[in-house]
Amino acid sequence: MAGCVEHSFTLFEALREAKAEQRQIVVAWIDLANAYGSVRHNLIQFAMNWYHVPKHVQQLVFDYYNKLMATVETKEWSTGFFLFDIGLFQGCVLSTILFDCVFQLLLDFLNPLEVFGYKFKTAESQRLTRAHADDLALTVRDTPQAPTSLRLHGQILVLDQDHEGQTPQVHHRGVPPV
Repeated sequence: MAGCVEHSFTLFEALREAKAEQRQIVVAWIDLANAYGSVRHNLIQFAMNWYHVPKHVQQLVFDYYNKLMATVETKEWSTGFFLFDIGLFQGCVLSTILFDCVFQLLLDFLNPLEVFGYKFKTAESQRLTRAHADDLALTVRDTPQAPTSLRLHGQILVLDQDHEGQTPQVHHRGVPPV
């Protein structure tokens, strides 16, 4: 709870100061729809590799997420076995750790844009991103920086798998250099 309160209080103070000082501030609140269900398995692999998780642990997680199968059965019909192509498994203790690892990628890639963040007049603090769980607030000091920050958020990673399905590649699309 403390992190959530700090997150909200900092944003409140930025909005209060901007109003009191008649300074411009732009805030974009982003809630990731179906956050756990939309995480691609190759993004999990990329994140674990990026953060130097030992290869044997990466392989164990890869096997878990890419070899687990399910079937759906009702009284009238049933499906054949199918693989889960996307998503973290709800109720799995590993899923929260993996989600945090993947979400941290986004925060790390947004870090160079912190210079666009709202700068407090009364303190030595300047922040672009504030995150809690799957929610993100982008706070910029004026309107021209908002589209760049949002575009980078939305397009920073396009992950492709090689033919064996194990090696993600990073591509930057349409993002101006910072």
